[in-house]
Amino acid sequence: MNMKKYCFLVFLISVIPSLLTGQHAYFSKSDSSIIFGFELIDGGHLSNSKFCLVKKGREINKYTADEVKEYGFKNGRIFKSFTLNLNNQTSRYFLERLVTGKIDLYYLKEMKGAERYYLAENESNELIEIPEIKDEYSLLFLTLVSNCPQAVDNIHFVKIRKDKLMRYFNSYNNCDSRAFPRFRYGFTIGISTTILSPVDKESVYSIPDYSRLWSITFGASVDIPVRTSNISFHPGIFYKQIGIAKAFKFENADKDLVINCSTITFPLLFRYSILKDKISPFFQAGPVYSMQIRNKSTLYGYETDNNDIFINVINDPVLHRYMGGFAVGSGIVSGKSWFGEISFSRIYNLGNKNNFLNFSEITLGIGRLF
Repeated sequence: MNMKKYCFLVFLISVIPSLLTGQHAYFSKSDSSIIFGFELIDGGHLSNSKFCLVKKGREINKYTADEVKEYGFKNGRIFKSFTLNLNNQTSRYFLERLVTGKIDLYYLKEMKGAERYYLAENESNELIEIPEIKDEYSLLFLTLVSNCPQAVDNIHFVKIRKDKLMRYFNSYNNCDSRAFPRFRYGFTIGISTTILSPVDKESVYSIPDYSRLWSITFGASVDIPVRTSNISFHPGIFYKQIGIAKAFKFENADKDLVINCSTITFPLLFRYSILKDKISPFFQAGPVYSMQIRNKSTLYGYETDNNDIFINVINDPVLHRYMGGFAVGSGIVSGKSWFGEISFSRIYNLGNKNNFLNFSEITLGIGRLF
């Protein structure tokens, strides 16, 4: 008999917490009794803040925040009852709990779209409303998170938005030492190797054995977080120069390919960062737009007549001014500022003719973020 009681106790200890963490809908009445075995109706933010709607069979019961202390949906969303003074009127409301831990974060949406956020320390029933003015909420956060240095550093980057507040206080509750996702800009310098290739493999441009063209590239980029996720939009602008003089024969005629170009490239990448304490890897990919701002690219032909050599321009330019393609790459950010990256790009001419060249390039770069 004792063994049966022991097994039953173990069952309760293992099952009850799972019920309360969102696997089953529940609500807790003011007498602290917890009730399961029904369906909760999600009435939207306004309705959820005023009522707990319980459906059992065909019957729907409506409970107020005076009757129910807390209720939770199957998906894990939890609402807790608090007394608030809003618009000079004191009443009880259900607040959605967004974050739980050393500091809990609660959310209330009022009529006309007004949003309020509240904090409670150590699951306390004493709420602290987050002010809307930056200086005021920054000072409040400083008094609450002073025991976590990284959280103190991140205060400057927090805005009163649901996703940013959730990320910030989740990070604080774990005393995460990683930097907060935020807008940043940076400068890069590197070495690029370019390989030319023909658009039409049957054309005169398929004959030369193109060597790698080495050049210095430099530019700037910005990093714009997509909400507060590890994904960011990473556009940039980069400059480089390439040059080649290549003599070859085609159909028993002498040809000479001369290229001297200055190129501005606009990568429009999306970056995924694995944020770590010291070294944060990242991966990125996206479209690339390229423009030749100086396009001295010409294919010459040579003809001999009575020992006289005549030079003809066969095609000018051989690189289209406007080009586009894609880029993929990866790299690391060391600490919070310095980074290194490697990228591969494939760029195609955007003209409707085949007498142009495409190119691929591999770039190694280092830079600094601000």
